[in-house]
Amino acid sequence: METTPFRMRKRWPAAYRTYAYRTYVYRTYWIDATPVPSGCGERYFFHSMLAIRPKILEPVFTLYSRPVHPEFFGVVAERSLVRNRYEVSVAITNVGHVLVWTDGRRTLTEIVSSVHHELPCAPLFRDPVHGVHEQSATIDTSLVYRTSFRFESVEPETLFLLDKEFSREEGREGLVHRFGQNGRIALGAVSYVRLESRAGRLFVQAVHTFPDDLAFVRTESLIALR
Repeated sequence: METTPFRMRKRWPAAYRTYAYRTYVYRTYWIDATPVPSGCGERYFFHSMLAIRPKILEPVFTLYSRPVHPEFFGVVAERSLVRNRYEVSVAITNVGHVLVWTDGRRTLTEIVSSVHHELPCAPLFRDPVHGVHEQSATIDTSLVYRTSFRFESVEPETLFLLDKEFSREEGREGLVHRFGQNGRIALGAVSYVRLESRAGRLFVQAVHTFPDDLAFVRTESLIALR
């Protein structure tokens, strides 16, 4: 397979594209990536930047009403989706995910990361992920955002069951990325993100496991155009 600079293959929604070239010339990431058509306007990208997921310290959920510069993230897998009324890109990162939704006039950026992950100021909200949380934001009269997220400590058996469940989803509608084992248990971390698009609504489900911490983060978000 031909090796191509990441900046030549990256496809973010329109709000990101002005940043992408400058960022990846600077960072100089190199990958083996092949975009694969899958339905209406969908593309999958699989990157080879990080092999092992680090431990997560104090996970946080952040929402912005604007794009966030891509150099803040270490992307390992990505999916983009184009619909008549909006575009969306979701990227799995080393500790969570980044979701970017835009209709050309407005942009929402959802980020799951560590509290120690440096991010820009002035988000719509930035909440720690402990237990179960719910949040919402009304951008204007025609755009509503709702989400719920949780961080849960579990037994190793639960992580193995989640891993089997994600194995069944690989190659289907969900985006799955597996990290290498890191020593505590014989299981690597997994991230799973699923996008469901219906008549002006986008539903996003995501799960990120952290075997070294015996924990996982689960999020469910809805973006609705009225």
